[in-house]
Amino acid sequence: MKSPTDYEQLEREQKAFDSQLADMMRDHDGEFVVFRGEKPVAFFPTYNEAYQAGLDQFGLDEVYIVSEVKRRDHHPTSVTWAAGVM
Repeated sequence: MKSPTDYEQLEREQKAFDSQLADMMRDHDGEFVVFRGEKPVAFFPTYNEAYQAGLDQFGLDEVYIVSEVKRRDHHPTSVTWAAGVM
């Protein structure tokens, strides 16, 4: 059996994160999560703390997500428009 590529694994992690976001928001809205193995590993008050914890636990070669637990706006946005360039 072929092992998944990092990209495929990241896609699975993102889908699992998205499907669990509402549950995580109930108790951790506005916090930052380290998410790996298709489940939340730990929550932190700041991005830097979550990022450092992910590095400490998984290093640079493992696939995991560090993200803020918040409702997402899924409307496409032009980066140049948002930055005020256009």
